[in-house]
Amino acid sequence: MHAETAYLFRHALVQAAAYHMQMPSDRAKLHDLAFHLIEHAFGGPAPEPARFDSEGCWESPAHATDVVAAELAEHARLARLAELAPDMRAAGRLQLYLRRAVQHSLRLYQTDSFVRACEALAPMLDDTERGELLRRAGMELHRAGQSVRGESLCREALVTAQATQNERLQARALSTLAKLLHQTGRVAEGEQLQKQVLGIHRQMRDHASEAVELGMLSEVYRETGRIDEAEQVCLQAVDMLRGADHRRRLGKVLTDLAVVYDMQGRLELSEQTGRRALGIHGEYGDRLLEATTLMNLANVLRQTGRMAEAVEACAWSVAIHRESGGRRGEGDGLGNMAILFRQSGKPVEAEQHYLRALAIHREVGNPRFEGLTLGNLGNLYGVQGKFDLAERAYLDAVAILGRVGEVRIQAMMRGNLAEMYRTTGRVNQAEKEYRLALEALGQLGDRLQIGKLQCGLAKCLVAGGNVIDARKAWASGVAILKEFKQDEELANVTQEMREACAKAGVLPLDKGEA
Repeated sequence: MHAETAYLFRHALVQAAAYHMQMPSDRAKLHDLAFHLIEHAFGGPAPEPARFDSEGCWESPAHATDVVAAELAEHARLARLAELAPDMRAAGRLQLYLRRAVQHSLRLYQTDSFVRACEALAPMLDDTERGELLRRAGMELHRAGQSVRGESLCREALVTAQATQNERLQARALSTLAKLLHQTGRVAEGEQLQKQVLGIHRQMRDHASEAVELGMLSEVYRETGRIDEAEQVCLQAVDMLRGADHRRRLGKVLTDLAVVYDMQGRLELSEQTGRRALGIHGEYGDRLLEATTLMNLANVLRQTGRMAEAVEACAWSVAIHRESGGRRGEGDGLGNMAILFRQSGKPVEAEQHYLRALAIHREVGNPRFEGLTLGNLGNLYGVQGKFDLAERAYLDAVAILGRVGEVRIQAMMRGNLAEMYRTTGRVNQAEKEYRLALEALGQLGDRLQIGKLQCGLAKCLVAGGNVIDARKAWASGVAILKEFKQDEELANVTQEMREACAKAGVLPLDKGEA
């Protein structure tokens, strides 16, 4: 053993032995002394932070003692155990610095330290504060990828809130649980809880909280293909949040609305709305919403050909999630980075990022994005001619997305699978997948995606010799793409259609009857 290591090891043993040789009362005095010396060295006693059930409690100002709050709490705990302070001064100091430790670790995104401090503090609080503390701990665990443990704490918070008959706390606990259920694939159950939350806010006439919940509900609507409904609730929320008092909440709803506009193909409006949201998040230092908005903005920049800006925005978002320990957000970002690499002609880097994203999605239990990433990986394999791998990825994606009720994205993956079948000469399988996808999108009313798939089906029907139906599908698809001003998409599918017609020996579908 190295001499220095041996010294440190023996020194620790000697220190521990000397400590335990002291009488409990003497040890308590030492802890009491250490507490006062440390507290004095960091500027004296910290102020009491706001109660956890008060408005804005999670943005309490920092204090110099916060960096040693956990240490001070431990000294106070050990002094209290020996009943050195029967007047409960030690108990008060313990609770004060546990509260400070909770706030400080949350401010630094130190999830494990935050949860430890919450668990130590929770038994000392009344039901109202304990419910809110457990709710926030559950939310942070979920964000960090520990969804099972996070859900357990959220459900405990809900039970505590219901026992207090505090409607505001019940709404917050239900909302957090609803989002967790939604993001772990239980979309219908999450939507049901969110509607309960809306009912509570309306009954309380808390219009600001109702507006934020409408924005969250729009996420469920858009991810289950109800795009028009998603836009309606977002616009309703924006209207409810007019005025300076609600600016921070408005930023969150604008982030949701920007995604809706993106999904509708209204890219200029999506970018304007996203940048407006980004400015608000920057004003309030809301790093996590900033990361989410940057990721959405990167997608718009990618679609409008500004790849360098898209990569920069995406990398910035991933860096924020990593810094804050947000595994779910990091996984989403890596998947988006992979798309950028693929479109930039870097297939090796793209595959690496897809696989890293998949590993995180599986680790944290994020089936929606697991299915989406598998589908995107299938696209990469298809372009590379690795059709067996592509088919396996698409089929797995379709199965996963079906289990979690992601009808719209599942339909899009079926369309990708159909195109791969057409490319590899499996026309009957291709037509079957196209029609299943179109049926699903027809029920959702997603006209833009229907237009794209109609054009794909037309190419498939040409290959199968059914030119009459191919012309009908083509005319329907083109009309929709023109309606949505999808000029680039229309140019691409027209070129593909003409190649398919030339191969089949028929006139192009836009040139009249064969």
